[in-house]
Amino acid sequence: MAEENTGMSRERKILVGFIVVLFLLTIGAYFFGVYYFTEHFLPGTQVNGFNCSYMTQEETEKLLAEETSVYILAIQTRGNGRESISADEIDLKYTSDGSVNRMLHEQKRFQWFLAFSQHKSWEVPSSVTYDQDKFEQVIDSLNCMKDNQEPYDAYIKQNDDGFEVVPEVEGTKIDKEKLQKDISNAVTTGRTLVDLDVDGCYVDPAVYGDELTEDCEQMNELTDVVVTYDFSDRKETVDRTLIKEWLSRDEDGNLMLDHSAIASYVGQLASKYDTVGIERSFSTYDNREVTVSGGTYGWLIDQPKEADALYQAIMDKKTQAYVKQTLPALKELK
Repeated sequence: MAEENTGMSRERKILVGFIVVLFLLTIGAYFFGVYYFTEHFLPGTQVNGFNCSYMTQEETEKLLAEETSVYILAIQTRGNGRESISADEIDLKYTSDGSVNRMLHEQKRFQWFLAFSQHKSWEVPSSVTYDQDKFEQVIDSLNCMKDNQEPYDAYIKQNDDGFEVVPEVEGTKIDKEKLQKDISNAVTTGRTLVDLDVDGCYVDPAVYGDELTEDCEQMNELTDVVVTYDFSDRKETVDRTLIKEWLSRDEDGNLMLDHSAIASYVGQLASKYDTVGIERSFSTYDNREVTVSGGTYGWLIDQPKEADALYQAIMDKKTQAYVKQTLPALKELK
C-alpha cells in the first residue's frame, strides 16, 4: 500500500514539474516575443504597400528606398486606357524622417501572439518625396489630360408619343486637381495602380438619367390629354407642349398640375376673346364712322370657373373640343 502511494506521489511530482517547466517556457517565449518585436515589425505588417514582417527599422527603410527607386505607377483611364509614371520621371525618393521608428514602437508588441492571424498596413507619405515641377510636367503630358470630351447632363425630351429620358454622356474630361491629389497620394504611399474612374478624377454630369425616370413618367401621365377651344375664327389647343409648362412640384417633390398656371392661361384667353367692353365701330345714317366702347354686350369668359373646368378636364384625361357656344364658363351678355 505504501509502495502504491509512493508511485502515485512520484507521478504527481513529474506532472507538476512538467506543468511548471511548460509554464516557464511559455512565459519565456512570451517575453522573448515582446523583446524581439520591440525591434522588429510584427508578422502581417505592410509599410507603404511592402511586406515588412519581422524586419528591423534599418531593413524596412532599406527596402523602402530600394522599392521606391524602381517604383512604377499604372494609371487606368476611362475606356480601358493605360498609362504609367515611373520614379525616375518625377525624381521619386525615400528619405528617412523617423516615421518607421515611430511605427515600430507604436505597434502592439505585448500582443504579438495575436498578429499571426492579423494584418496591419502603415503609410509614411512624408518619407517619400518627388520633384514638384517634374511631377506637374508629367501630369500635363498624360494622354488623359489631352482627351477632354465634355460630359453632358441627362434631360427629358419631347417626342411624338410623349416624353423620354435622354441619358447622360460621361465624357472624358479630367478634374486636374483631383487627379493630382490621387496620383500624389499613390506615389507617396506605394500604391501601384490608380483607376481614375473609380477614384472620381473625371468631371461628372450634374444630372443622370435614372434621376429623371420618375419625372418623365409623371410628365407623360399628367400631359396625356388634348383640349381644343374653337372660337369660330380661331382655335386654341391645349396639349402636352403647353401643359408641361404648367407643372410644378408639391411638398414631396412630385410633379403636379399648377392650378394658378392654368388660371393665368385662361386669363390670356379672356384677353384675346372677351368682347364685353371692347371698342366697336358703327356707320351712322350720314355715313360717318363712330367708335364706341364700354357697355355689357358681347361674350365674357368666367375665368375662375373656366380655370376649374380646364384643370378638371386635364386631370380626368377628357380629350375633347369646346366650341365658342359650348365653352363651360362662357357667358353672353346683352
